[in-house]
Amino acid sequence: MRRPTIPVHGGAPHARPGDPVVTPISQSVSYVQEPGTSDAPRYTRYGNVPNIELVERRLAMLEGAEAAVVLSSGMGATACAMLALLRPGDHLLSSSWIYGGTHKLFTQELAGMGIDVTLVDPLAPRSWRREMRQTTRAIFVESPVNPTCRVLDLSFLANLAKDSGVALVVDSTFASPVNFRPHASHSRLRPSGNRGGNSSASTRGRNSRRCMAMNRKRTYDSCLPGLSAVAR
Repeated sequence: MRRPTIPVHGGAPHARPGDPVVTPISQSVSYVQEPGTSDAPRYTRYGNVPNIELVERRLAMLEGAEAAVVLSSGMGATACAMLALLRPGDHLLSSSWIYGGTHKLFTQELAGMGIDVTLVDPLAPRSWRREMRQTTRAIFVESPVNPTCRVLDLSFLANLAKDSGVALVVDSTFASPVNFRPHASHSRLRPSGNRGGNSSASTRGRNSRRCMAMNRKRTYDSCLPGLSAVAR
């Protein structure tokens, strides 16, 4: 399927004669379940209803990623990615050029969970290497930067993350996958989306197991929608 076709038909099942050209919107909250089993029920909160699954498949195709997780806000996507990657005692190495809500999430919320966060100048390669620790589990960077729209060279960070065996998380809110696809060559995780209060957001990843971990966070951690108030 060619890239211009993916935003319209990507992830949809092959159409048969008589099928609608545009995927219909399913407005149901509950779905018929296999009698006598409680395995894998379809429910909106679990993120496994038809429309959400289609959007996630389509976004993954646009990004060149294995999987995608759709959330209600950009801060929800960033928080979900961080909570799936980090545990108390871990270390996050982040660019200092980040959105204000993300800065508050890292320096207040994550720090309160026992996660160490170091902010570095994204234009100083030696600083990135110097601040790496044995407990570093992820590197976070924005490109284009919010709100200056500065575009950073991710090649160095991609190599650093690969050599260190840590995840590289790129927030590219200001660029659609038509213009910028960090998954294609650099990032393992990409939180992205409009930061308005009624926006939607997604996190895409090369590693489908990481996306499964983020999906569990979305399903069971009721704090995620509230974290969008820190700023998405």
